[in-house]
Order: sequence, then structure tokens, then C-alpha cells
Amino acid sequence: TILLQRPASREKIDSLILHIPFLNHFIREAATVRFCRTASLLLSGGIPILQTLNLSRSVMKNRLLENVIADAEQKVSEGKTLSGELAQSPLIPTIVPRMLSIAEETGKTAFMLQSIANICEENLEKKLQQAVAFLQPALLLTLGLIVGIVLLSILIPLTDVGSML
Repeated sequence: TILLQRPASREKIDSLILHIPFLNHFIREAATVRFCRTASLLLSGGIPILQTLNLSRSVMKNRLLENVIADAEQKVSEGKTLSGELAQSPLIPTIVPRMLSIAEETGKTAFMLQSIANICEENLEKKLQQAVAFLQPALLLTLGLIVGIVLLSILIPLTDVGSML
């Protein structure tokens, strides 16, 4: 727990988590959903974009992703577009900057962020269902193997005792 409180350690752990092949997609999608929902609510409530980015990035729960938003916030304060800055990061799903660029042109950023959150959440649910469907047979086989080993470890000594008499 002390290790997780230090920013440098937390960043390394978050980086390692994002490099785990199957887990990284889930973490990025979940963080994107949280960020887009929060930003949408704040923008709908009349909070300025820079303050919205500052407040919304903390819900991502991953230092690397938070740093991407912090960098984008800095560039937006310099006059660049949010979509353009998010497009430069490989950690942000590609749907986010594409849809945000359309929203920035039409002036419906809050609505589009909500739509992005809904789309990413649906994608995340589908991926989780696929993962569970894949893991169920593997877990069943593993449990069967464990039960078989336990049964054999009990029955083999019993048969050896019976053959000695």
C-alpha cells in the first residue's frame, strides 16, 4: 500500500498493467467510459472545458491515462483541439478523437462524450462476455482436475492399506 502511494511507483504499476495483453483493453475502455461520462456531465452543467478536463481525469484511475488527459489539457489551453491531442496518444481508443472532432465542429461536445461513453461501455460489455465465455470451460476443466487429484490422493493410500492386509 505504501508503494502505491508514491507517484513514480504508481505510474510504473499502471504502465505494467497496461502492457498485460488481455487486461489492457478492458482497463483503457473502462477508464474511457468513466472519463467521457464525467466530462459529459460537467460540460452539460456549464463547467468550462479546461476545468472539466482537470476534474474528469482523476476518475480514470490510471496515471498514464491521466497524464494523457493532462497533456491534452495543456495543449487545449494553448488553443489546440482536444480531439487532435487525444488522437496522438495510442492509449486512447481511436473512436474518441474521431467522434470528438465532429462534436467540436458542431458544438455538441457534451452530447458526443455521452455517446462515446455509451459506445465504449457496450464494447466493454461485449468483450467481458466473450472473456467469460472463454474462461468458463477452462475453469471447469481446472476444477475437475483439482477434484480428480484430491480423490486420487485419498483413494490410492486406501487401496495400498487394503492390499497389505
